[in-house]
Amino acid sequence: MRRPLTAFAFALALALLPLAATTRAQDGDAEAVSIRPAAKVGATAVHEATLAIDLAITLVVATKDREGPFVHDSKTSITTETRAVERTDAVDGDGVASLARRRWRRWREVHHEQGADPTVTERRKLLGETIELRRVDGRVVATKLESTLGKRLTAAAGALSIGEPLEALLPEKPAAIGAPWTVEGERLAAILHPILAAAATGRLEATLERVGLVDLTRFDAKAPVGAGGAGGPPAAGDGEHDVRRIARVAVKLSLRTRLGDAEGPELAAQLEGMILFDVEARRIARVRLAGEASFAQRMPDTEGGRIDASGAGTITIERRIREPVGDEADGLD
Repeated sequence: MRRPLTAFAFALALALLPLAATTRAQDGDAEAVSIRPAAKVGATAVHEATLAIDLAITLVVATKDREGPFVHDSKTSITTETRAVERTDAVDGDGVASLARRRWRRWREVHHEQGADPTVTERRKLLGETIELRRVDGRVVATKLESTLGKRLTAAAGALSIGEPLEALLPEKPAAIGAPWTVEGERLAAILHPILAAAATGRLEATLERVGLVDLTRFDAKAPVGAGGAGGPPAAGDGEHDVRRIARVAVKLSLRTRLGDAEGPELAAQLEGMILFDVEARRIARVRLAGEASFAQRMPDTEGGRIDASGAGTITIERRIREPVGDEADGLD
């Protein structure tokens, strides 16, 4: 019998991987602000991502030789952490990166099923591989992959994007504080992994909440708002700071789809969070999304019965884009 809880949790983790604290409003920011990313040739950034999924799963197994169904409840969680360094080598006329090189520095998965010890997987064979990414006819293709594992994991993780995939959700024209916009249809499907995009329906609602100085060091530490805290002016003499002019975008995502094909599990998700956009660097700096997800699937059993699987739980996504430190950018040539 298949183990849909393990397969589903792992597939969902890979599918959502490419997919985010408050800040203080500043005076004089009422005018429209451009929050459209602009790539620069030679720019190098480190992309870090963490995805945490916790699911409570119910299996109902019905067979011909059994009077009533067998019901099994369990819990499973999976946390995936990745870090890659990426350099932009070419930009098109619209300021969109058309050629980049990426090198994986970390890929770690922790899978924990109820009643079992956690399983930790380090994708060491992928680390250190340099991947060339090209934008061709609106799609990104990978070339110069150094191993079969690199090709498989790159495709499975939805890594065929240049830069931060969520940049596609930001408006093309400058936005005023409080201005809302929506993303749906093909634009929404474009940021999803193909395993989710084929049957996806949904809507993302976004609002530019405020623009002002944010200490990203304090934001990462989840310090409270206020003097010396996230969004507040740094207090003198209390350590290093990374203060940027940041546009904070609040987002709400509602999504319904099937995982894989028409026979795959039905998936529904409701996520809320924020995107922090670095106004001067013209790129996303942080993403935090969290919310609830549920799934349901009916599949035939090899003994002529059926298996119904359903589950619900929470999803947390955090992404961080920053400057490389030390030798992190080595090996891209």
